[in-house]
Amino acid sequence: RVHTLRAMIGTLEKLSGHALEVRVNPQFVRANEIQRLCGDPTKLLSLTGPLSVPDLEDTLTWMLAEPSSEARA
Repeated sequence: RVHTLRAMIGTLEKLSGHALEVRVNPQFVRANEIQRLCGDPTKLLSLTGPLSVPDLEDTLTWMLAEPSSEARA
């Protein structure tokens, strides 16, 4: 699945309740910057079988969650 950075930022803002200020440092932008990068999971799936892949919002929710005491141990 392909997701834009803008979509990820929007989802993070919604989940966190914070407005994010995103600034681009022109010194780090390459003239030949890759605009879209995605892959084909066919070979991986042929080796592993079907995988359960959570959607982006579920993944970001998990990442933003307060770490449990189990995770810190």
